[in-house]
Amino acid sequence: MEPAAAKEPHDWHLVAVIEVDEEALDGLGSVDLPPHEFRPAIDSPPGYAWLEIHVPHNGSLYFLADTAKEILIALARAEEAEVISGLRIISGAHWLDDTPRVEAIH
Repeated sequence: MEPAAAKEPHDWHLVAVIEVDEEALDGLGSVDLPPHEFRPAIDSPPGYAWLEIHVPHNGSLYFLADTAKEILIALARAEEAEVISGLRIISGAHWLDDTPRVEAIH
């Protein structure tokens, strides 16, 4: 999977780990997402792929929180539309809250 283009990020920040059915990996490329990078997580259960979601961190905590939330919502909608299957948020569901938690960012 090719990482989405980012405008000169200072660094990439891990915001979530998701699980999808192995067959769903191809469908991830067709989901319209903001700048991000999927990286394979270690030790996925058989039949599933665990992926880390990294987003560019430009110093703005609100950008980081908003981008993470936007990605997770878009992935949930893609599952509802049957573009991907087996979506489960392993870690990072707190980004779906309305208020970013600073301790989760550091």
